[in-house]
Amino acid sequence: MVVTDPASANSDSVRVRFTLSAPPRIGVSPATVAFAAASGGANPGAAAVSVTNTGGGSVTGLQLGTIAYGAGQPTNWLTATLNGTTAPATITLRATVGALTAGLYTASVPVSSALGIPSQVVNVNFTLSGGQGAIVGLLGLNQNGFTDSVLPQQVVVRVLDANSNPVVGATVGWTPGQGGSIVNATTVTDNNGEAKTSWRLGPAAGPQTLTATSGGLTPYVVNAVGSSANGGNYPGEPPGFTVISNRRFDAKVEDGWLDRGDANFSIATDASAPISAPNVGQSLFPQGFTGGRGPINTYRVIGQYNRKQMYLSFWFKLSPTGTEGLRTG
Repeated sequence: MVVTDPASANSDSVRVRFTLSAPPRIGVSPATVAFAAASGGANPGAAAVSVTNTGGGSVTGLQLGTIAYGAGQPTNWLTATLNGTTAPATITLRATVGALTAGLYTASVPVSSALGIPSQVVNVNFTLSGGQGAIVGLLGLNQNGFTDSVLPQQVVVRVLDANSNPVVGATVGWTPGQGGSIVNATTVTDNNGEAKTSWRLGPAAGPQTLTATSGGLTPYVVNAVGSSANGGNYPGEPPGFTVISNRRFDAKVEDGWLDRGDANFSIATDASAPISAPNVGQSLFPQGFTGGRGPINTYRVIGQYNRKQMYLSFWFKLSPTGTEGLRTG
């Protein structure tokens, strides 16, 4: 640039530097956010999106637009909040399961500025798997026992996730009804997703329940039937004894009873059995057998009950002609 003095006709040059900077620009990271949860289950955790200025100057007047949901999909399952109007700032996104069923849901959150510069969009995917998991019963279900006494078999349940896999370390709560009791109000699932407890029935005869709960899963109800423990339930039975086992002979291994794999012991039907009918245990003895504890070995370990007296009652009769054995029930 040339500068001239009109009075003296003198002139000089002035150098001018003109710098052109990039305009402000909105940047978002990540540009896509993915949520995952189980239908009917807990909401997923919140997600954070950073809003920055990827150009020159500064980005002011930041604001969020109206959330757009996928065509034909449910709305209002996503919330978005912005913690400031000048970059850098943070958008917090939260997805709510609510009544949504299994499937993929999409939404987009526009981010703009009062400067009139181009806006950006944060895309959101929300995947819901089918089901929320379950509590299932394994052992100790539908037992019969004496009132105000511990049932002979522990109750065992398994906690499953939405994909039917065992959940390790889940807390299971136990709530007995009808005045019953358990030792620990809660237990924790093992490596197989299993939790167990011993159940003492309440004082009243009749149906009783034990409810297992875990998180937001549907409670599982275990049923049992209590009968009077005053004695006389079997011929010669003394009063006040606690039942350890009242075997039904539904299977070779059941209700704490074990079997060493003897082929000579099986489950048969016999309507004449006074207690376990229609099923009974059938023990066959090979020709020439003279005595001893074999070849039949079906047993139950009772050492954990620490009892000094035991009352044993059983019914038996010879098996049908030609089978050379005994039937017990």
